[in-house]
Amino acid sequence: MNENLAYKINSSFHLLGLKPGADARQIQSAFRRLARTYHPDVAGAFHSKKFEQISNAYLLLKNLTDEERSLCEVKPRPHEANVKKSKESFFARWKRNNAEKEAKREAEQREKREAEEAAKEASEIAQSLRIDSILEKCENGINSIIKRKQKDKLILEVSDFIVRLEASRYEVRLMAARKISKYANAPQVPEALLNMLNKYPLTGEMIDIVDKHQWPREFMKKFVKIVSDNVCVLSEHEIFPFIRKIIFMTVDDKNVISKLMEHPSLKITEFLIARWMFPTLPGENVLKRIFSNVQNEKLIITTLNMLKRYDKSIFSNWLTQRIRELLAHDGATVRIWARAVLSNENVVK
Repeated sequence: MNENLAYKINSSFHLLGLKPGADARQIQSAFRRLARTYHPDVAGAFHSKKFEQISNAYLLLKNLTDEERSLCEVKPRPHEANVKKSKESFFARWKRNNAEKEAKREAEQREKREAEEAAKEASEIAQSLRIDSILEKCENGINSIIKRKQKDKLILEVSDFIVRLEASRYEVRLMAARKISKYANAPQVPEALLNMLNKYPLTGEMIDIVDKHQWPREFMKKFVKIVSDNVCVLSEHEIFPFIRKIIFMTVDDKNVISKLMEHPSLKITEFLIARWMFPTLPGENVLKRIFSNVQNEKLIITTLNMLKRYDKSIFSNWLTQRIRELLAHDGATVRIWARAVLSNENVVK
C-alpha cells in the first residue's frame, strides 16, 4: 500500500514537473504555471483531461502529511512501472513529451525573464548610483564655491574692519571695536587691535569692549601691559574693575603690578599692596604716597602687613623713620603693627 501511495506521490511530482520532496511553495508555483497553460478557458476543452490530472496531483501534494511526504523516496515496483510504460499509447507518450517540452520551454522563458529583470534592475541601480555620484560632486562643488565666496567676503570685511580700527576719529574706532566679536577669529585682527590700543589714547569704554571678548592668554598679557602703561590716564572707576579681573594673570609680574600701582587711587594701591609677593619692596614713590596718607588706617595696616614679611635691614632710613612715627599714631591697631614691623614680632599670637 505504501508503495502504491509513493508511486502516486512521485507521479504527481513528475506531472507538475517537480522533483520528489519539493516544498509547498514550489508545488503551488508549479501548479499555477501549468494551470495558465492547460486550463480549459485558455487551452480549450481538448486539454481539460490534462488540467484535471494536474489539479488532482496538486490536491494530493498540497495535503500531504509528514508521514506521507516521507514515502516520496519509496520507488514504485519495477514491474508496475514497466506495465504502465508498456500500456502507454503512442498518443499518450506524444502528449507527455509535448507537455514536458512545454514545461521546459516555459521554465527557460521564465528564467530568461527573471535574468532580464535582474539585469534591468542592476542597470537602474548602477544608473541611480552614477546620478547620485554626479549630484554629490555638484553639491560639493557648489558648497566649495559658496565657502570660497564667503571667505572672500570675510577677507574684505576684515580688511575694512582693520581700516576702521586705524581711523583717526575715536567714534569710528569705537564703532569698529563694538563689532570685534564678529571678526575676532581672523588671524590679523588681534594684532591690529593691539596696534590701535598702543597708537591711540586708552579709554575705559574701549577696555570694557575689548575685555568682554574671550581672547587667548598671550593676547591678554599684551593687552594688560598696554593698560598698565597707560594706567594713569584712566579713572579709578574705569580701571579698578579690570584690575580685579586680571589680577590672577599679573600677580607674578612685578613690572605690571608696579605700573598699576602708579595710579593715584589709594583704593587701587591698597588692593595691589595686599597682593605684593615679590622679593623686593614696592617702588619708593609708591611707599611715600602711602605713608603720606597715614590717616587711611586700612591702607597703612595693609602696607605694614606686607612690610612685616621683609627683613627691616633692607628698609631705607626714611621708611624706617616713617614707621617709627606710626608708633604715636592715633589708631591702636596701627601702633601694634608698626611695633611688630620694627621688632619682627608676630602680631597674631
